[in-house]
Amino acid sequence: MIRLLFVAFVLICSNSYGADVPASEASIKELLVVTDVRKLVEGMFTQVDGMMKASMKQALGKSAPSAEEQKMTDKVCAKTALMMKEELDWDKLEPLYLSIYQKTFTQEEVNGLLAFYKSPAGVALVKKMPLVMQYTMAAMQERMGPLMQKTQKLVAEAVAEIEAEKSKKN
Repeated sequence: MIRLLFVAFVLICSNSYGADVPASEASIKELLVVTDVRKLVEGMFTQVDGMMKASMKQALGKSAPSAEEQKMTDKVCAKTALMMKEELDWDKLEPLYLSIYQKTFTQEEVNGLLAFYKSPAGVALVKKMPLVMQYTMAAMQERMGPLMQKTQKLVAEAVAEIEAEKSKKN
């Protein structure tokens, strides 16, 4: 009976200790590969580029920009894209991801995540996530246009009120 209690105690202690073990760098790298995080990050540039171009077009407020405006817009978008690619390069981001995942997940959790992402459902999630992100970005872009217009209107109203107060004081 004492042996049985001792074995149970050892198992309980080892399980609770194992749950707090930080995930290894190798297992996190495997998880990042299985979940295609690098591909998602690189795909983000295309989405952001599209949003930048749409924002620039909306900022100009015309149906068709002049040749000079288009040239300037293209130049700003190209500079922004280059800056983002340099700053968000995978070689710079991977150590950040490793650190964040090690702070966040235990080895047991990473093992579970790996098991899921290697399953048919996990593979489908990884495969379809870029499409989900594309649809999400498009939906957000549609919502941001009217929201930005409302925000600009509120700011203009606030500026007008401030100016009116200044006029009253003078």
